This record gives sequence, C-alpha cells and structure tokens, in this order.
Amino acid sequence: MIVDERTVGLSVGRPIMDAVRLDFMSLYSDVTFKLDRIVEPEAWLQGVELTAVRGEIWGWSPDAADLGTSVQLGTMTHTIKPDGIAKHLSQSFLGHLYDDKISKAKLLGFPEDQEPDEISVTVQKNGRPKTYVLGKEKTPSMQMQICGDDESAPSDLKFHELCEEFVSKDIFPAFGVSWDTRWSR
Repeated sequence: MIVDERTVGLSVGRPIMDAVRLDFMSLYSDVTFKLDRIVEPEAWLQGVELTAVRGEIWGWSPDAADLGTSVQLGTMTHTIKPDGIAKHLSQSFLGHLYDDKISKAKLLGFPEDQEPDEISVTVQKNGRPKTYVLGKEKTPSMQMQICGDDESAPSDLKFHELCEEFVSKDIFPAFGVSWDTRWSR
C-alpha cells in the first residue's frame, strides 16, 4: 500500500506512482502493475450523522412586484446547522431530504414556488466529514486527516501508528478483511 499525501486537494502522488510503475515493470515484466484508488463501500452513508445542509437557488431574483422590476441578484443560499449543544441534525431530516413527496423548498426555508437547484449535505462518520450533492452521491475515496493546518506533522513512528490504525480499523473491515496483528511493527 502506498500513502499519498494531499494538501487542499493537491497531490504529488501521480508522478511518484508513475515512477514506481516504471521501476516495477522493469523488474517484473511478467506481472501487471495495477493502480486503484481505495474507496469506501457504498454502505458508507449508513449510520452517518448529519452536520449541515445547504440549498442553493441559482439566478435568484426577488418577486418583481416587490421591486417593480425583475432583476437577477445571484445565488440564494440557505444553510441549516445544528443549534446549541447538538452536534448533528436529526437523522429523520436526512430521510426527508430523500423523500420526493416533501417540498425541499419548504424544508430549507425557500419560497414554496422555488425549489433549490442544488442541495449539498455534510455528514460525519467516525469523526470524518464528507460533503456531497444530494442525488449525486459518489462512493468517496478513503481518506484520513493526519494533522490540521495549525498542528505540527507527527513523528515517523506516530505516522506509522496512525496509518496502521486506519488500515486495521477502517479499510480492512470495510472490505470484510481482518487485520492480522503479526503485520504490526
């Protein structure tokens, strides 16, 4: 397994993988080198906590009767986040967003005659947030945040421990494989 570091969506992994592939093929010409991104199974959405919902109406214009003329002002956005001590929104709210019988405009506080053009949902599972557009869910790549912007990078040993924990508790179980502790340092 090769770990690819990303910063703000940027990665140096591709040139490194191309070099590894060329070296591998020169050493083992009878073996095929295949590169795949590890993704979480589609069941990743089960058991998530809903932390935010954002709806957008593009090219929004207020009621012409109120202004005397129709003018496009831009994108109108409504965001719903939990209040007070709550860390996530009700799971039933997420279910309502998928229910075609319920007005999304009404759910998100838009004028009833203007359905949102796009609704994005932020969910969290095992401390990892993911944002996706409702109706365009994709199986996300497995990823793990090693440290935040204001934190120093972990030592090599701590990095190894974090990766081992991630592989043994997230990646392997997601594919129905058990981690063998003999593989640990």
